[in-house]
Amino acid sequence: MLITPKYKPRYPANLEREYAKILRDYVRDEINIIMEYVPEMVDAQLANGIQADSRMDSWITDMTSKITRAIESKLNVRQKVEQVFNKVKAFAHKENEKPFKSVFGYTPKPPAERQFEMLKTIWVSQNMTLVKSIDSRLMESIHYTLTENVIRAAGREELRTELVSTIRKLGETSEKRAILIASDQVGKLNSQLTQYEQMRQGVKSYKWVTMGDDRVRAQHEARNGHTFYWNDPPDGGHPGYAIRCRCIARPCYDTDKINAKPIAGAYTKA
Repeated sequence: MLITPKYKPRYPANLEREYAKILRDYVRDEINIIMEYVPEMVDAQLANGIQADSRMDSWITDMTSKITRAIESKLNVRQKVEQVFNKVKAFAHKENEKPFKSVFGYTPKPPAERQFEMLKTIWVSQNMTLVKSIDSRLMESIHYTLTENVIRAAGREELRTELVSTIRKLGETSEKRAILIASDQVGKLNSQLTQYEQMRQGVKSYKWVTMGDDRVRAQHEARNGHTFYWNDPPDGGHPGYAIRCRCIARPCYDTDKINAKPIAGAYTKA
């Protein structure tokens, strides 16, 4: 018999916000470092003037490379990214342990830590690549701005004002991207860990459950309460796989394969 626990696993909203703050603060620190180089950028622009040869691109490239090296030497977010992984892993483990215990009265044997090492390595590497993409976009925009200002041959104060304004706008855009990355990656990781935990428990299918608010996309709302299989993902992937998806998978337990009697009133038939 297939049954579904009444307990509804939670989505790690707090960890999503925590990761968003980490990446947002990283961007803000990055912008502060770039701001320190504004006087040097202005001096370099005035010293080089309008150049129609390769020297113009050369000094601008040297300048952006110098700023990039400063960012890399002063900022290191990898350890915090690894900590987020560990927190989401602990959260997902508890949220997949609770429904099992609520139905069968005991907790399943936890997986060995080494079994998460590969997933951690991959997730952290992917997230560091996403962080570096923020850096790259910032430097590309700074490069473009410097080139445009040289061509316009603006004065010192105009150059400084233009650079400061541009950098601030870039910071706002980068912060939004950082928040998007954080919310998307936490959702994906939670889904991956949920799939692993449930499959370890012998779960082959699950009920799709949405957050039930106005942020739920129409396609996922239509899936709410329907059964899907871990080895046969629906279009767009399992809950949490789509960009910023906060849906969750409520497990379906096969009592014929679990050596325990379910607790009356703790479940419904799947």
